[in-house]
Amino acid sequence: MTPPPRQGSHLPARSLATRVRERALSHLAAMSLALRNASAHDSITGDAGVVVSLTSFGTRLESVHLAIESIARGSVKPREIILWVDQQPGEFLPSPALSRLIGHGLQVRFCDDLGPHKKYLPYLESTSALDVPLVTADDDGFYPITWLADLLTAHDEHPDDVVCHRAHEIVVGADGIAPYAAWRACTSSRPAVTHLGVGVSGILYPPAFQQELRTRGREGFERVPKTDDLYLHWAAIRAGRRVRQVTSTPARYLSIPDTQISSLTRRNVSGTGNDSAIAELYADADVALLRDALAGVPAR
Repeated sequence: MTPPPRQGSHLPARSLATRVRERALSHLAAMSLALRNASAHDSITGDAGVVVSLTSFGTRLESVHLAIESIARGSVKPREIILWVDQQPGEFLPSPALSRLIGHGLQVRFCDDLGPHKKYLPYLESTSALDVPLVTADDDGFYPITWLADLLTAHDEHPDDVVCHRAHEIVVGADGIAPYAAWRACTSSRPAVTHLGVGVSGILYPPAFQQELRTRGREGFERVPKTDDLYLHWAAIRAGRRVRQVTSTPARYLSIPDTQISSLTRRNVSGTGNDSAIAELYADADVALLRDALAGVPAR
């Protein structure tokens, strides 16, 4: 689930001048990372005990190397970077840019078409020892140099929490959970069950929670096949876990040019996709838990 930041009230609207500036910066970043891809010869992985996982599809496979390059230039390099694609090995023809990344340590793995759940579910199904944090990323953004390091620092300090760079504050009213478009941007670095991590900016899942997710199997894909963030939040609060934003300011990163318009984005944010998923997932007990948390009532 990767909603554009200017939808709803989650983040302040940007001026035309800001949008023009960001678009220009996005194109400059794309050129810089394309040059890095063509000229760099160092490994994109390292010694940090963490796995970064992402997925891509369709025309986005032509630009996903830019997102991966932005992660690879970070101050911390993960043990593995895995790109999941829902093609057969004999059908997949990587672009020259992706081929270069494969030569420098990128793993391309093949899986069923699980929609956005491809970012985490095939990893949980295929990895025997879930002993390091899993960080999911999206294929349509540029990640800053300290992106992974900041997630790991927060995890080291708070190892039980789900950690993210951007979260929404869930709004609960008298009639239940408010429509997704009414939720607010998180402005706190305190953990809460009422915080929903937004995958577009990256989310870290601790090993114990990965184990809990694995026991749930493909429940998320089966119940809400087009919405991963909401399912993962629901599973987290069911497991007694809280979500923590790294800082009090939700991160907004530059987008890779020409990747922001998709049917999934329109369905989930502008349409009824997220609200339908909320109705499917959150039972009365979940709503009561969220309402109590907002009222400051200790969890039972």
